[in-house]
Amino acid sequence: MQKRGKSYRVAQCGMATTLAVIVLAFGHVLTMGEFFWYFVASLLVDVPERTADKALCVLATSILSVLLCGFNYVYLASFGLLMAPYVLIKAITRKSPSMVQYIAVAAGSFLGMLGICWWTPMFIVQLSIMTAPAVRWGAAAVILLVSLVFEPLYGRLFRFCKQILLKVWYRFA
Repeated sequence: MQKRGKSYRVAQCGMATTLAVIVLAFGHVLTMGEFFWYFVASLLVDVPERTADKALCVLATSILSVLLCGFNYVYLASFGLLMAPYVLIKAITRKSPSMVQYIAVAAGSFLGMLGICWWTPMFIVQLSIMTAPAVRWGAAAVILLVSLVFEPLYGRLFRFCKQILLKVWYRFA
């Protein structure tokens, strides 16, 4: 990897943030295929090489998307609670052993999916309006099982799509 200057890093972060915000706004206008738009936006904020740059892109994308999408927190919950934290957790634990990385991603995805299910009806059930404790505990158990297989499945798809995106990105850069 060649050494690049600050102006290159700033331009890369700016382009990644701009494209991610455009993708999220486009998905908000279309009101369909939301997880596709979240996935593409998370790929874009993962383009910068440094962890701090990725965190800056996630923060800027989140703030600008909230402003651009009219403070529609229900729409942006999956990006802000699941997809963007995945990018940050993977960047932070990049040099850690694979088991530490797996546990961190599983914990992050569990908390993100639980938050999404608590505040939004995105995953069929909204836990905050459920009165039966058995439904809440059952949903939490299902979310735990899904979060344990999240990294092997989602991580493989994410890495594959990121390779394609980087080839296109650096072709035009």
